[in-house]
Amino acid sequence: MKTHVKYVLLGFFFLTQLFAANYKLGGYYRSWAQSDYPPSSIPFDQVTHIFNAFAWPEKNGDLSYEYGFTNPQLVDLAHRHGVKVLVSLGGASASYGFSDMTASDAARAKFEDNIINFVRDHHYDGIDIDWEFPQDATDRINMVKLVNELRQRLDALGQGYLLTMAVPVGNWYGQWFQFDVLKNSVDWFNAMTYDFHGSWTNHSGHNAPLYSPPPAIDNCGSADDGIKYLRYQRGIPAEKIVMGLAFYGREFNASGLYKPSTGGDRTYGYADIAGLVGNGWIYHWDTVCKVPYLTNSTGTKLITYDDSASIALKCQYAKNKTLAGCMIWALGHDKIGNRQLLLQTAAEQLNITTAIDPLIAKSIPQNFRLQTFPNPFNGTLRIRFELANQARVRLTVVDAEGRQVKLLAQGAFAAGGHTLLWNAVNRASGMYFVVLRTEKSQQIKKVLLIK
Repeated sequence: MKTHVKYVLLGFFFLTQLFAANYKLGGYYRSWAQSDYPPSSIPFDQVTHIFNAFAWPEKNGDLSYEYGFTNPQLVDLAHRHGVKVLVSLGGASASYGFSDMTASDAARAKFEDNIINFVRDHHYDGIDIDWEFPQDATDRINMVKLVNELRQRLDALGQGYLLTMAVPVGNWYGQWFQFDVLKNSVDWFNAMTYDFHGSWTNHSGHNAPLYSPPPAIDNCGSADDGIKYLRYQRGIPAEKIVMGLAFYGREFNASGLYKPSTGGDRTYGYADIAGLVGNGWIYHWDTVCKVPYLTNSTGTKLITYDDSASIALKCQYAKNKTLAGCMIWALGHDKIGNRQLLLQTAAEQLNITTAIDPLIAKSIPQNFRLQTFPNPFNGTLRIRFELANQARVRLTVVDAEGRQVKLLAQGAFAAGGHTLLWNAVNRASGMYFVVLRTEKSQQIKKVLLIK
């Protein structure tokens, strides 16, 4: 009997893998934030790749990084879970050495030696280049030299090392990336589909809108614009684009969206923003751009950010556009207690978290079954549960913080199917949980309210 069960479970596993989509969900890990977010805090079952940020090149070809950057626990825990770790080079504040280093054959060769040895010595699975940003045609040519040479050297090692790049999604900096050549050497491009507004704009606006408003209202771009730029203007195949997800937001001193502003340079992780809702800040959902924002009670400040609803929509967008998946800046920004809601949402939307295929689940005997539809929903949710036997039932809805928001049913129910409705028109967009309990069992379904 035990042998039979073993083979059945193995069959479930292989069928699950067969039906699962092979999306990537990579996250940038901030090495300077390890005291607050150590490697042990990462839910490795919800990511496929980690980009350890940042080491950087010096002008003479040396490789530099902060003390504590090389944390063996990060790589060890990741590899135990089948997650690959790449060393990420550069970033917004440490890309100063790229231009001079790549312009010198000697310095470039020295740097390539250094980074290849670093990858092998510390058991990384590849290299991520985050050059922010090349400035002219010379940089464009030299970047290609670096990338092509690294590709050749990594391939020569015969270990399947990865080479990725974080890239802008507009022509201001994108013009200095020779994508038609780079795409032949790079495994995929991490599209930085965020930072569309900030201190560099003279007005407030969304940090990472999925879609743009009409040009007469704002012309700073959106994630959709950025993906179209890379796909259709620059010719990058969809399967080599990974779409960026912002787990942070920006504050503006402004009376509303697209209003004159100062600021925009103060950023908050989602964990800091979530607690503001209802505490002096008012939640809004932009039905055009498909992202939320907050305004303070005096109408003088605005915070643009992403929540579980907008993250889910972006993951669906990535799937609909047949992209390779999504990447996150940055892991840990959404950690509230023991929960990381945005990461969990992205993992579920991209099928990263392993689950038994619904076709298989139907064949598994259950005392009761819980279903919710449609999901995502807008306004009213249908909830159906089936009981094999008469039972006392308690059916509730709780929010992302675990607070009960609605008691839908409580009492004895006969065997068979039962359907109830939850009218959520007065609830904020976001993730909720439908919880069905009997005396002996419990089932939970996650649902997404989008307005």
